[in-house]
Amino acid sequence: MNASFVKTSTIPSYLCNSRWMKLFITGGTGFVGSYLVRQLIENKHEISLLVRNRKTIGRLPAGVRVIEGDILDKSSYIDSLASFDAVINLVGIIREFSSKAVTFQKLHFDATRELAEAAVKAGIDRWIQMSANGVDQKPVSMYQTTKLEAEKFLRESGLRLTIFRPSLIFGEPPDGKTEFCTDIFRILKFPFPFVPVFGDGLYRFQPIHATDVARAFAAALEEPSKTEGKTFHLGGERLLTYRELLDAICDGSGIRRKIKIAVPYRPLMPLIKILESFPFFPVTSDQISMLMQGSITPEDFRWEDFGIDRLKFIPDNLSYLR
Repeated sequence: MNASFVKTSTIPSYLCNSRWMKLFITGGTGFVGSYLVRQLIENKHEISLLVRNRKTIGRLPAGVRVIEGDILDKSSYIDSLASFDAVINLVGIIREFSSKAVTFQKLHFDATRELAEAAVKAGIDRWIQMSANGVDQKPVSMYQTTKLEAEKFLRESGLRLTIFRPSLIFGEPPDGKTEFCTDIFRILKFPFPFVPVFGDGLYRFQPIHATDVARAFAAALEEPSKTEGKTFHLGGERLLTYRELLDAICDGSGIRRKIKIAVPYRPLMPLIKILESFPFFPVTSDQISMLMQGSITPEDFRWEDFGIDRLKFIPDNLSYLR
């Protein structure tokens, strides 16, 4: 977890009212989790991470406690929950591997249900949930469908709930992890003057830095009167088409911009559905459907209310790609 974390020169307003809490976090060793754990430690909270196998997680910041357990089996961790003030659930996958029992249904919905039932039984009533932008529209993928099902379950659980729906999240990933920009950069860095683009490439996005996602989660914990019982979309200030996003990644990584070649996607979808079952194939039909849906966020998280200045999607903040 040696990612670069960007600090602002001013103290966000929510920190002025913060109180120490004991937090139980799932998915805390992933990309967003690495940023959030650092932010919460900086805010003086006590952090415990649920992990399946402590031998696989690498080095964690000092003071972080590890609880071994399977999120799909609440009996493996329920005895550890009684002393916590809140649960933060970041568990999510972007691709299924059914042969390994890694599915959207299990990791997005079943895991959320198991953990929520355990939290309620343990007397925890505060919950922060990582969902996804676009689930409030007509879902175009099982990723979105299962995220939405998890939201609906949580709203009926009686928990003091805050849900976040981020757009594309960027930022330097910790070792062994990836994020959207690094995945795209792996394609762009091939020594060809062109890059394929599904459709017209004019579908739009509002990339948000992982640092700002972490700040929003922290603010939700420390400003409950402003965030409980609410669902927030998280997006950046800059709105870009996919073509513009590709140019920005080229600029940030220091490579020459590419010629975009439009590729008709509908004729390819049957073939992609066959090939996506193989781990080596880089993309799935679900991912293409969500890509072409775009990811524009309604501006309903008032960043200024929490004193947070968002990091922009500009070359300086993409220099980690170099």
